[in-house]
Amino acid sequence: MTIANRDAQVSGLSILGYSTVLPIVWLSLGGLLAAILPGTRTGVGGFCFVVLIVVLLTSWLFVRKHRRRFSTREFWMLVGWCSLWAALCESAGLLYAASVGLVDPSQTRMLTFAACFSFGLDAIIIVVGFGFTGRRFIDHYLAEHPE
Repeated sequence: MTIANRDAQVSGLSILGYSTVLPIVWLSLGGLLAAILPGTRTGVGGFCFVVLIVVLLTSWLFVRKHRRRFSTREFWMLVGWCSLWAALCESAGLLYAASVGLVDPSQTRMLTFAACFSFGLDAIIIVVGFGFTGRRFIDHYLAEHPE
């Protein structure tokens, strides 16, 4: 591996750091919404809003430091880590709902299906977010800030 290729790749640990924006934003906005409007559920629209904020913030942080798009490897690592964070947040929400009686814990098949469906949908939204919105944001940033 040449020095240029080594410098062009961001380490997996750095990508993990970039991905932590997702749970930070998710929990911050969730806490704020719970404080302002208790009992309100945002559903898929709320998750899309969270992903939009995460994609823009992560892309901005990345492009400011590295002055380029995500490589294919970095893109898929970021999608994987963000999907894992989303699955952990979704699982915590389902466990909380079952523990306080919002969801009947005896409905294990339904809960398993709901969890798997939401994990898949979350991953698709994250891929689309970084694949389209993130790429366009980075291209726009690079065009506006030539170096």
